[in-house]
Amino acid sequence: MDFIDEDWNYLTEGLITSYPLDMLRSYVGMRKDFLDIGPVFEESSFNGLFRLNGRTEDMFVDELNRWLFKFGYFISAVKKADLKGGEIVVSIEIKYPSTVNMSKYLDDNWYHITNSQHMESIKMEGIGPRGTKTSYNHPPDRIYLIHTENVDDERLITLAKSLYKNKYDFLQRTNNSKSIKRWETTKMVLLRVTLDDTFTVYYDPVCDKSSNYIAGFTMKYIGPDRISFVKEF
Repeated sequence: MDFIDEDWNYLTEGLITSYPLDMLRSYVGMRKDFLDIGPVFEESSFNGLFRLNGRTEDMFVDELNRWLFKFGYFISAVKKADLKGGEIVVSIEIKYPSTVNMSKYLDDNWYHITNSQHMESIKMEGIGPRGTKTSYNHPPDRIYLIHTENVDDERLITLAKSLYKNKYDFLQRTNNSKSIKRWETTKMVLLRVTLDDTFTVYYDPVCDKSSNYIAGFTMKYIGPDRISFVKEF
């Protein structure tokens, strides 16, 4: 079954949910440039092996990502596979996971982790969805959040350290000595955000669901009047 660009554009207009994985698997199987779509690991994500067909890796990944995005999925990570022919392993993540039942979580236990260098702009402008400047790959329409009743939860500390190190490693790979020195003077901070029933929060598909610790994201701007400083890590 062949599709043309006009068909793809029609499919993506107003797309607010992701196609079921079984349907995506069937479409992937129709593409001759796929070597193997791999096993389904969980409801919201799966890994696949894809052949380069003589094209450069970046061109192939960009094309594949645009194609997947129209079904409500995107490439979250890419690595080389130990196979002949230049194959790569692509981790795919769902763009519209299941949503959190906000009626159960309209409290003061939502948090956002950021870097201290952003605090002045956050105080003035709040937090808006934006792309990442790390090695993590996610759509530029998300604000990542955590819900927990314990601000000293080890998972928060581990996440803050991981985010700091990932950005530091990213800056080192870009050889930006000025940015590296500036980053070394900063700390990660925990912010409390107040949400109401106008916010939709999606579960982060790469994190386990738990009643006492929720990792998720919203696509809605959070104003400065909804944000308060909690602590530095």
